[in-house]
Amino acid sequence: MRPSAAAPALALLLATLVPGAVGADQEPCILVEGAETTDTADDVEACRTPVWFHEADTKVGNLAGQGYGIPSWDGNAPAASVTTGAGGGYFGTSAWQLTDEWDPTYTPAFEGSLDGAVDNLLIDLYLFPPQAMVENAAGQGGTSFRVDANLYVDGDLVAQHGDLTMDLEDAGDAVKKVQFAFVDLYDPAIGDGPHDLRLEVVGTGLASNGAVWVYDTTEVPSGIVFNATDAELDGVAGNPDWPF
Repeated sequence: MRPSAAAPALALLLATLVPGAVGADQEPCILVEGAETTDTADDVEACRTPVWFHEADTKVGNLAGQGYGIPSWDGNAPAASVTTGAGGGYFGTSAWQLTDEWDPTYTPAFEGSLDGAVDNLLIDLYLFPPQAMVENAAGQGGTSFRVDANLYVDGDLVAQHGDLTMDLEDAGDAVKKVQFAFVDLYDPAIGDGPHDLRLEVVGTGLASNGAVWVYDTTEVPSGIVFNATDAELDGVAGNPDWPF
């Protein structure tokens, strides 16, 4: 029988509230229009590149705001299970974010680089959303989730989502998953890399109360696919074709 990821993960997060480059898994590229011209000579390659989030200097992401480092990403998928003590978590709801400038003490943030053009991001995030699960059990909804999200490229804010609604998917035991995207990002003024990026995301609404975002284990491999395919983006929140 498969071991439960829920109880060990929650125990891990509650017990550790004290301090404590893209790899070779690169897939085929597509051509992105390089400028407002019909000349294909300035088209740019955007390569599908998956990355995964990893804990920083402490398992508790919120301590990033206290100088313990912001969780990062690379091309290596998590290899360890939560049952071995692996993994990190980030407590984050919009109710805690009290200033206009987002603070990594309260807002989950992830940083990393990409060695190429950025046309879109497909984001997979795993979480424990206790309030949403209570609502679901009571037949009061709890099957969708809303987020605010910021995307920075080389220090500049290039895209935002406000109160973006998406499905709350089952991911085993008490773990849920949300998926959303930023699309049509390529800008010739930004260029084709390398780039330093920062993703900030926080749950909004009552369903996000008490939410814990989790990552860096085989059970909760949160991460990003840069330059995802059209098929992968189909029906995803944040894509212009998304019904909301």
